[in-house]
Amino acid sequence: MYVISNGHNYIMKRKGGRICATCDINLALQFESKGLAICEINKLPAGYKNGRYAPKSMDEATIAGKSPNITAPAVKPNTYAFHMEDSEWLAELKKNLVITDKTMCNLKEMYSKVYGDLTAASDEIDDLEHAIEFKTVNAAQGYQLMAELKRARRR
Repeated sequence: MYVISNGHNYIMKRKGGRICATCDINLALQFESKGLAICEINKLPAGYKNGRYAPKSMDEATIAGKSPNITAPAVKPNTYAFHMEDSEWLAELKKNLVITDKTMCNLKEMYSKVYGDLTAASDEIDDLEHAIEFKTVNAAQGYQLMAELKRARRR
């Protein structure tokens, strides 16, 4: 049996027939011969063709240690300092993810508010420019219109 692999991932098909990569050899597409695997490689989407995928026999992939069924190497015991460092890192990551989540939830509301403010400011600037263009004013009124335009543009 052969699978398509780039040394790290395997090619699999989802229920809808969509191609994707997986790290589990048990989910990978399996072929009876190397020729069938090569034919499937030629049909891969462009994003996968440059990924250096090649047919590998199931034995090669298993020997290379890519199968999740192979027992993992012995885990080194964690020291107290490593455990604390890991916990601090995870706490910082969680805090950043919560901030990101809140920002993403409020993003649409913030966008609509800012867009509304920009539209109102743009309308006010247009009105002031039309007043300056079409009205006949004296120097004091002209200065007043220019000062209002300046404030509107800053806003």
